[in-house]
Amino acid sequence: MEDVAMKSMKEAVEENNIDCNLTATFDGSWQKWGHTSLNGIVLATSVDTGMVIDIAIMSKHSKCKGVLGNKHEESCSSNYNGSSGGMDVAGVKEIFERLLLLYNIRYVLYLGDGDSKSFKTIEEMKPYGECVQITKLECVGHVQK
Repeated sequence: MEDVAMKSMKEAVEENNIDCNLTATFDGSWQKWGHTSLNGIVLATSVDTGMVIDIAIMSKHSKCKGVLGNKHEESCSSNYNGSSGGMDVAGVKEIFERLLLLYNIRYVLYLGDGDSKSFKTIEEMKPYGECVQITKLECVGHVQK
C-alpha cells in the first residue's frame, strides 16, 4: 500500500510541476477528537488538482515501550513525542522538509485554516532560505466561521 501511495503522490507532484512551485492546502486530523489522540495524520493536497501530494503520519504510540523501557526498536511505531495538538505542526514541518529533497519542488502558496500554528512555524523555519517567501492564503469558509 505504501508503494502505491508513494507512486500516486509522485504522479500528483509531476502533474503540478509547471515551474517547481506548488500551491497546497495543509490539514491535520486525529484518531480521537479533543487533542488526546495517540495518532494523527497531516495531508498536503494540491489546490490545482485536488490530489494528495504528501502525508505525514504521526504516532505517539510505542509498541516497544513496555518491553524495553525508553529504548525503541527499529520496528517501533512511535515517531512523535509531544502534545497531540502539536502533531499538526510537526507533520506540516516534516512535509515541507522532504518535498524539496524528494521532488525538487517547493510549496510557495500555503492554504491553511486560521486556527493552525503550522504556517507560523514554516514561516520561521524558512525551508527554502531567505530569498523564497511562502505566502499564506486564507480559507474563506474558515474565515466565515
